[in-house]
Amino acid sequence: MLFENLYKESDRVIAQRLLFAGLELAVIFGLGFLCVLVGSADKKPTVYHPPDSERLAFVDKICSEFPKPEQFNFVEKTSLVSSYKIGVKYKYKTDRNFDEISPTFFIWFNSNGWRRAPEDWLTFYKDNYTITIENFDLPNYNYAISCAEREE
Repeated sequence: MLFENLYKESDRVIAQRLLFAGLELAVIFGLGFLCVLVGSADKKPTVYHPPDSERLAFVDKICSEFPKPEQFNFVEKTSLVSSYKIGVKYKYKTDRNFDEISPTFFIWFNSNGWRRAPEDWLTFYKDNYTITIENFDLPNYNYAISCAEREE
């Protein structure tokens, strides 16, 4: 028959077109996936940094809840918020000497997972935070406790 080959060839052409269309889609999706994969390999994971006020409030909470020895009288608090560091410093006055009150600090640090910084024996760190104890011989205060985010 004359028209029998016409229909068979059309079916073959349609099948080829569907095959090529499927291959084109596979190539397009494959290249798209490859672009996403290569593009994301260069990126570092995104880390959420809360606003400075939240960060300062958290650091302040660490310092304000830090246990103080008896007769440790609060003098003042100062805050530091800059582009590279966030911290607070609490200043205290007492008649007690450092050898008498230091065990209070060291016991608390050890029992709460804080580690001593190798460069300063009065600085302790945990996660992203540091606490530093300072001993001064000044008329208005003689101890300071500073809490800050660790510098990365």
